[in-house]
Amino acid sequence: MRLVDGWHKILLRAWSVRLIALGFGFQVLEALLPFIDEDSLGIPHKAFVWLTMVILIGAIWARLTPQPKSLPENSDAD
Repeated sequence: MRLVDGWHKILLRAWSVRLIALGFGFQVLEALLPFIDEDSLGIPHKAFVWLTMVILIGAIWARLTPQPKSLPENSDAD
């Protein structure tokens, strides 16, 4: 396996990576909900499930969509 040139810049700029990280955060919050009083947050458990699904579907869409601004200037990537 060979990483593309400028992978660290892509990692910081690509929307797919940002959405995957956000989805991971929501999954962590969802796992912690049983230890936190749900009423104090004011957000039902199912909302976290649905938000996580929407965010991760968005990440798939962003991964399949060209993101030219996330590529380094001198990249030879397709």
